[in-house]
Amino acid sequence: MDAFLGEAVALNFITRGIDSERREIELGDEQEQLLECTENILTWLERIMRYVKNVLNGKEENPNPEVGRKLMEIVELANTQLPSARLESLSKHSLRDYLMVSLLANLAKTQLSIQEKLVTGQ
Repeated sequence: MDAFLGEAVALNFITRGIDSERREIELGDEQEQLLECTENILTWLERIMRYVKNVLNGKEENPNPEVGRKLMEIVELANTQLPSARLESLSKHSLRDYLMVSLLANLAKTQLSIQEKLVTGQ
């Protein structure tokens, strides 16, 4: 399927609700979404590696446009690639920031829960 990134995300969520009786889906927390995206990336990398090996060994005669588009996307991203030290630094800071935001969000939820219990208990 050819779509822009935002459209693909929306269609993915819509198709998840098809099997549900109430036609509803849960977004889940950020860690589940991160895990799902990471698994998706690993699946694509395995598929691309298998495809490239088959092409190099002469086993693949018909080009696969979907894999070709993903390879082009990777090449385009590689052109703007940051130095490895900077990329590692950004990754560490992003993870630390994400964990801090997640902690603060959970703290706010807990505080609201305690507040509700205090208000309803009076």
